[in-house]
Amino acid sequence: MRILVFVASMMTALAMTAPADANCRWQVSTRLVGHQPAVGNFAASSWPLGALATRVQARTPGGLWNSINWPETASDANGFVQITSAVAFADPDCQTAREFRVQVRSFHTGMSWRTVHQQSTPGHSDHLGLFIPAPVHPVTIGNLVLNGEFRGGGVIFIENIGEPPTTWTSVGDDGTGQADDGGDEDPHTDDDDEHPGQPVATAQEDPCHVYRLPIDLDIEFRFGQMPANPGPLSPDMALRVETRTNGGGAMTLNRLANHIRVENAGSRDFHALHRCPVEVHLSLNEGPGQRSGDGWSAPYVVRVPDLAANAVEPLDINANLLGAGDDLEGEWGQDYEYVLIAVTLDATNRIRETAEGDNRIVHCYHAPTNSFAAMSQCEGG
Repeated sequence: MRILVFVASMMTALAMTAPADANCRWQVSTRLVGHQPAVGNFAASSWPLGALATRVQARTPGGLWNSINWPETASDANGFVQITSAVAFADPDCQTAREFRVQVRSFHTGMSWRTVHQQSTPGHSDHLGLFIPAPVHPVTIGNLVLNGEFRGGGVIFIENIGEPPTTWTSVGDDGTGQADDGGDEDPHTDDDDEHPGQPVATAQEDPCHVYRLPIDLDIEFRFGQMPANPGPLSPDMALRVETRTNGGGAMTLNRLANHIRVENAGSRDFHALHRCPVEVHLSLNEGPGQRSGDGWSAPYVVRVPDLAANAVEPLDINANLLGAGDDLEGEWGQDYEYVLIAVTLDATNRIRETAEGDNRIVHCYHAPTNSFAAMSQCEGG
């Protein structure tokens, strides 16, 4: 019995002198803010998103996303969210860097979780030893806003989640905000005091600033390659053109169906914003004198839908040439019917992309033979 007691005492002493593993509970803080761009005579509007179901997914570098260790919560009335891990992580996970994805859901998302922000955070070295309870390691994630009512770090602007308060601010003739109640004071002046009323502060002047904030993981639109058939294929495999029938069912030369594929080659999902649409423009140029100005038609427009990272979406754009003939045979036998076709991704530059120089292609198309031609044919007039 004395030997057993002695051994137990030695083990206790060794446990007290040996270094203990570090442990900690991670705590994520952010603020969710709804945003409404300027619409008609109403100024842009931003407001706290309260009572919004929120969760985080986390992973260590090279790991798998999980939400098991992170409880679901809801933002408070001012949009603030704080989520603490349900477990204490021991070394090496305690001090290892994390990637976080903030997700929300409501009836606006069809009650499905939507990722609204993703960010990497470094690990830490300020918690050493095994403590009960485990110390908390706080991190703030989100965008940095330098002015306005929502200035500070850890702010996430979200569109299409919730509706703005009814007390909007209308835009005056000089472009400045005017309070709806006709008061003399502008409730949206930017100083160090907190102001009542609806804030109009944004991170940038562009009311569609949501995708142009300085975030780490970006979107990258580019042309996805088209399959080789059916229909004529452009030399770079980025555009396919087919003729369409007219109302009577006859094949035509001046009705074209243009097919492209938009690829999100970035590392962040793109969520379409109906108030600030991301557009693909297609324009036609059939030579000098065919149209006013530089000869280019008004753009035919389609919108880019939701597009996950590494996903590809096919888009079809119908366009009409100026040629008078509407029948395939006997009308357009002329050799001069060449047309420039230009396609531009994100034509209004809504999105901050990783590379901005690969969003436009221009090709020369020959209508009578329904094929692509050398650019010199179109440039020669």
